[in-house]
Amino acid sequence: AGRRLPTAGIAFLSVRDEDKPAVVPVAAALAGLGFDLLATEGTRRVLTAAGLTVEPVGKGQEVVDRIRRRRVDLVVNTPQGSGARTVAAGRVVLVPLRARKHRKNGLI
Repeated sequence: AGRRLPTAGIAFLSVRDEDKPAVVPVAAALAGLGFDLLATEGTRRVLTAAGLTVEPVGKGQEVVDRIRRRRVDLVVNTPQGSGARTVAAGRVVLVPLRARKHRKNGLI
């Protein structure tokens, strides 16, 4: 709350299996805005099958390291498990991360 959503950069997407079809138009819209897409393997498979260019990233420490190094500008996630939070409009969580400089041509 209170943070502006970034308008470009790198968007990381990782969603539950039942949410994968619904994330395709979200990812396409982000790509259309100029975001580079980064996703965990299952989400990446669905997005590439829909014709989107997506860089794969491993779950866990690999993606955490990218976020900590500010190599991700926006997170699109549908959490699961006992610690999952819900959002009033559903389960999708958009997390804008601190702005950073990024390379325009491709992912860092």
